[in-house]
Amino acid sequence: RDAKAGAFVHTGQHFDIHGQFNVPRSPQGRPVVFQAGDSEEGREFAAAEADAIFSRHGTLEAGRAFYRDVKSRLAKYGRRPDQLLILPAATFALADTDAEAEELAREVRRQQVSGATALKHLEFVWNRNLSAYDPEGPLPDIDPDVGDDHISQGRAQVRMYRDPVATAREWRELAAANKWSIRDLVINTGNRQNFVGSPATLATTI
Repeated sequence: RDAKAGAFVHTGQHFDIHGQFNVPRSPQGRPVVFQAGDSEEGREFAAAEADAIFSRHGTLEAGRAFYRDVKSRLAKYGRRPDQLLILPAATFALADTDAEAEELAREVRRQQVSGATALKHLEFVWNRNLSAYDPEGPLPDIDPDVGDDHISQGRAQVRMYRDPVATAREWRELAAANKWSIRDLVINTGNRQNFVGSPATLATTI
């Protein structure tokens, strides 16, 4: 073993430090690369470069589809399927009874989505500034702007919704059928808790 491996020395204006790092070297021999993002470009980058990818898909069916798609991309980069790990989304609402857990889950989702957050979420699809809309009111009756210049580019490079016009139509129908406001829609169509219930219920589900 190299006696110098893991040694560190720093002398600077604010502090001096030296010692021996006692944590084993990672198998990669470098920092672990994580990829977060569900776009085509994100999946491709993960297949080419990442050690692990975060998945927003928390259900078994969606998770399997994501797994198959991402793993199938590795071969063209000379990588084996086991060289990319997938970290699935899993969120929990746990209470003494299933009914209490459902109520807790609803309250958590409502607290997570403010009116401003709901409008920003819609802007990813509509590609328009929607700040003038009331988040407690109906969805915009105008169609999304499908131009190449995306309003959210400064906040996120990825357009999650492949067909914005179809998504907007689907959301309008959902909102109308359920009498949902903009905020209601985002709360009910966003990432929900995957596992909701009592400890016994969740153990059985998992």
